[in-house]
Amino acid sequence: MIRSQDHLVSHLSTQFGLSEDQAAKTIQGMLDWIMNALKEGDEVRLLGFGSFWSQPLDAKEQVDTQTGRTLMLQARNNPMFKGSKEFRQMLNEKTQEIAKPM
Repeated sequence: MIRSQDHLVSHLSTQFGLSEDQAAKTIQGMLDWIMNALKEGDEVRLLGFGSFWSQPLDAKEQVDTQTGRTLMLQARNNPMFKGSKEFRQMLNEKTQEIAKPM
């Protein structure tokens, strides 16, 4: 199942008694804050969740497989995310339970 921003808005409005408009503005504010920090070259660390940063990628040549033409890709920044240790452990709890010997 793919969960969207609409799912998050609905969850926050129910969980915290916010209107859907308040929840949507809160989420958008958080996303804008993270994206602006990355744009400025900063790293964002959310304790217990993970870190966001921007990784610069150099310009490079790439061949278009359909036409055979060589294209020049511009240098750019690639957004990156790494989950915290707690986040990764929570995500892998089921896997560890299954793997335990009986």
